Amino acid sequence: MSDERLFRLYKLHQVDEKLLAIKARAEHLDVGKRELAVAKKLATDNADLLAEAKATKQKLAELTLKEDQANEKLEKFQKQLYDGSITSSREIAHLQDEIEMLEMLVVTTDDERKALLMSSKESAAAATEIEEKIAKLKEQAVKKRAHAEKEHAELQELFKQTGATRASKESEVEKELITAYNNARKRTGNTGLALITPKQDCGSCGIDIPEKVREVVRDGKTTPCLSCGRVLFIHAPGELD
Repeated sequence: MSDERLFRLYKLHQVDEKLLAIKARAEHLDVGKRELAVAKKLATDNADLLAEAKATKQKLAELTLKEDQANEKLEKFQKQLYDGSITSSREIAHLQDEIEMLEMLVVTTDDERKALLMSSKESAAAATEIEEKIAKLKEQAVKKRAHAEKEHAELQELFKQTGATRASKESEVEKELITAYNNARKRTGNTGLALITPKQDCGSCGIDIPEKVREVVRDGKTTPCLSCGRVLFIHAPGELD
């Protein structure tokens, strides 16, 4: 049977280990940073191609608008020419000239738009593929962040519930042990107790624990590991649950 005072310290140590594990999980949640980094690199590596594709889309939109506006005017002028609302030969001749100019504008604009579409076909396809990859990566990042936020809230609640049991565990441990334990926690930055393993070494830092030291620990004396400084604890099989 292990020493009761060290066993009570071990129970406190178990709570602290759980708190540390929860904290570690919360600090390492996947919030999609990798996906965002890959998306950013894709955008940077293909900045010229994406900029060219954007400029081409804008130019195509301008040409389409120009052609649509010309067709609207053409339809309007053709209607005026044949609906009898204009009878003056001079006005008719002027309207016919306008119609001819608009028809040429529609043809030239359509030809320019088609030529631009043809010349940019490959680069536009490549840019579209990259944009889709970037969009997919960003979507994955958003989903991961949402999942991480949910998990973080759950971990916060678990941390709170686990921490609520710590005070009662600590109150059962002698002050001298608590002092040694807390000093070890400060030195290590995490745990303050280490189990002596069946291989007779420190369960935290792995250093061999001499038989004389193990005997002292079995007697229930506060004994720090000579390497990591944690309070050593040895137990009888089956009593740690």
